[in-house]
Amino acid sequence: MTYIEVGDPGKGPCQKRAVLAQLLREETEILGGRSTAAKIDNPDRYWSWFEELYKTCKPSKAGSEKATRVVDGPALEEKFCAWVSEKKLPKAEQVRKLATILENPAAMNVFEESGIDRAMDAIAEDDPTVNSKLWKQLQTADMLTHMELPQLEALRKHEPAKSRIFDELGAAVDRIRAEIKHP
Repeated sequence: MTYIEVGDPGKGPCQKRAVLAQLLREETEILGGRSTAAKIDNPDRYWSWFEELYKTCKPSKAGSEKATRVVDGPALEEKFCAWVSEKKLPKAEQVRKLATILENPAAMNVFEESGIDRAMDAIAEDDPTVNSKLWKQLQTADMLTHMELPQLEALRKHEPAKSRIFDELGAAVDRIRAEIKHP
């Protein structure tokens, strides 16, 4: 039994939670018989992990697995149960990061060996926006290269509030450039 087969997005939160808890209970019983996964004492309290899995990772139905993912579909659901029982995802909110990891084979290996934080660090080596609000905001600065004419005109006319913001940005970039120059 999988959530994909029994889950109904129209179900209320309580029903959905019950289905997810039942899935975890059944899956951990199955895994307990054929893996070294630790037994979960109270599977009912892990419904939010599954809620996050189906909200952010969205495992595919059997036969429709995404080729871009290291693991997907029922295999992902089964592995996910093992990861939860092995405490590889100590917090439900960490499941949100799993979608990114599933698309990166190297990060997936790191995740299975060392956990979610190390896997995200591995991804951050190529994409610092995954672990940093600052770099994510700086990445959006590319909109300056496509600044629309009305905004450019406001700067040309030296509208005080807009000019102040732009001048502060320029000063910050100049300060950082001066800091990173090597003597």
